[in-house]
Amino acid sequence: MKFIPVTTFGPRYPLDDLIRPYLPRLVDTVMVSYPYALQMTPEKRPPLALMVDSGGFVSRRSDARLIPMQDRAAIQVGSELLTPD
Repeated sequence: MKFIPVTTFGPRYPLDDLIRPYLPRLVDTVMVSYPYALQMTPEKRPPLALMVDSGGFVSRRSDARLIPMQDRAAIQVGSELLTPD
């Protein structure tokens, strides 16, 4: 079994900024959600393998809107539109 921590990039969770420098000592891979991957800067990207998930968790934010699309839906947060495609 392999432990893969989830981290964020951006100002919403500052604790991640404190922990991220230590991750290479513990793991060789981290996961980040797509909306946070967009916020990554080269200096903040850890020297690890990076897995990117869909970012569907943003649907839980208070400013998220569900946009119906025929047989599926998209999630809009601000100007970002997260679609199944």
